[in-house]
Amino acid sequence: MVGAYKNGIQHGKATCIYRDGTKVIAEFKAGILEGNGMTLLPNGDKYVGEYKAGFWQGYGIYEYENGDRYEGQFSNGMKNGKGVFIYSDTEERLEGIWSNDEYLESSPMNCKPTTAHT
Repeated sequence: MVGAYKNGIQHGKATCIYRDGTKVIAEFKAGILEGNGMTLLPNGDKYVGEYKAGFWQGYGIYEYENGDRYEGQFSNGMKNGKGVFIYSDTEERLEGIWSNDEYLESSPMNCKPTTAHT
């Protein structure tokens, strides 16, 4: 780990390279990921966004190696809350609510007006 230390503990911006090849460039507070940063995964995927208590937490963008991406809320390192998944080949958007990396439902903004039938 390369970066700033305070009282022998990682504190401030740092770069960490893990045994599996994952590279994290982010802010640390008292040795824990906290603040903004970026994770580069060995498979080519990338996360850029907020960290809290060592996890992706808050707003972030996850870009897949194939160009697909998710933009939105994360909690405990997973897609949780409002977000949009954008397919790179078609630009099709899957926008709505996510829970534990699973798409649950579309956002009200995606609803199309309907005509009432009597």
